[in-house]
Amino acid sequence: MALEVQRYEQLPSYSVEHHGAILEPLIWSAEEKDADQPFMSSRSTSTYPIMPDGVRDGDPNADRHYMLVHGTRTLIAVADGCNWGMRPYNAAKAAISALGNYFIESDRISHIANVQEAGHYLLRAFSEAHNHIIKDKSDMWDAGTTTLLGCLILPLALSDGGPPPSPWGILCVSVGDCKAYRICAATKSVSEVTVGCRAGNLSDLTDPGGRLGPYLGHGAPDLRNLRLCFSPSEQNDLVMIVSDGVHDNFDPQTMGKTPKEAGYHDDVKWETLSHQDLIVLKQTFRNTLLSEVIFSQTPSASSSSSSSSSSSTSTLPSTSSTSSSSPTSSHAILYDINPDIVTERILRHCLETTRTSREWMEAHPGKRQPPDYRAYPGKMDHTTCVTYRVGHNHAPDQQANLVIPSPTTTTTQPSGLPIPGPTTEILTL
Repeated sequence: MALEVQRYEQLPSYSVEHHGAILEPLIWSAEEKDADQPFMSSRSTSTYPIMPDGVRDGDPNADRHYMLVHGTRTLIAVADGCNWGMRPYNAAKAAISALGNYFIESDRISHIANVQEAGHYLLRAFSEAHNHIIKDKSDMWDAGTTTLLGCLILPLALSDGGPPPSPWGILCVSVGDCKAYRICAATKSVSEVTVGCRAGNLSDLTDPGGRLGPYLGHGAPDLRNLRLCFSPSEQNDLVMIVSDGVHDNFDPQTMGKTPKEAGYHDDVKWETLSHQDLIVLKQTFRNTLLSEVIFSQTPSASSSSSSSSSSSTSTLPSTSSTSSSSPTSSHAILYDINPDIVTERILRHCLETTRTSREWMEAHPGKRQPPDYRAYPGKMDHTTCVTYRVGHNHAPDQQANLVIPSPTTTTTQPSGLPIPGPTTEILTL
């Protein structure tokens, strides 16, 4: 069961196991790159239509992601720039870079002593992220805004308070509507770690619930749903971090389902449900569908239909010439399910769910899509998924019988964007 709090002092005080982490070498790091490693997989794509001029709506992709694996400690972050264009792109890029740099500076990631200290560091990193977004702007309102989720995966240790509830812990800080999930290897189930994400208004997909960058008076960030979330975890679990371009396509309402079809006991309309019923129903539906898609033993329907005539559904971003779910994949199947298979299945589901909408938009450029989730299910968006295996991972060159493709960038990324430096702190810590 995930714990959600608003202050780092409310987190459990479990110690973090060192295992010589201060002396352990960096295993792997990447910023804004789609990649497969034995212990992780990341993809960022767009489900928007390609218009007659050959340009995809919504470009550039304003989703950014980052990963740092250092010894037994791992940092993952996903940012989703709010709206389209270079301003949200730059905001997300600045936030991701600032958060990663905060943990690299003074080797902070190696010196985390307990879960509360980890929470404090994440909040400070969010403050740096906000300040980096507005740094060097002659008018701060020229800066864009972005959601941000930072996740630390840490080995827990015996302390004066007794043994931890599990050998590993997942700690997230989030503002906005990116989500983190724990995929339990033992039970083949999925549970959400970021339980309070977008809880304020579950039906308004235009409101992420919060954002960094200038939004309120005097350029302050919108911290309505800033939360710290903690979940215990076991060895070989998977942690999956996604932008709303993923989880909105696992939402029963946007998929065109009625509440009863989604599991509610009465045949009612979505707008008549209480707020609590809406939270429980949608969360249960998403977790169940995620589990079904991830642990499918056969190629998903989306995989078989990916050769659709729609130009934007024909391919997925890939770092390998062979599909990871194929028996001839370059990655040997070491466990029941590998990170690259999870990431591919999740994004294929999103592409297939939004296929009808995308094909309609490509056939009717300049027109407004009919507001009918039943006929046009899903939500087209920038779509990012990062999947990581919990455990004592090894550097790529220590993995036996695996061919590791070099990380490659698959999204349009303007080069030479300056990353601002720190200014005054904005977040209340």
